[in-house]
Amino acid sequence: MVAGFYPLAWAAEQVGALLHVNPPISRRTLAFFENDNAFSIDAARRQLGFDPRVRLLEGLRHVAQTPSSGATVTSGEGRLIGS
Repeated sequence: MVAGFYPLAWAAEQVGALLHVNPPISRRTLAFFENDNAFSIDAARRQLGFDPRVRLLEGLRHVAQTPSSGATVTSGEGRLIGS
């Protein structure tokens, strides 16, 4: 899906290099969004005894209510974070 944006990202990188600024988009940024970046917290549970106190939807709502976030929450499962 994001593969079509790679030429744009390359061009932004070239312009950024010429102007000595970080480009607003890069091939590395696009690669990040192409991957499933969900991580397991099983090691934290086993090794540290971590037990999430906030369900995912509740945490997202809290972030959305933070004035500086500008985020909105429209749906969710309400499952535990990392489950």
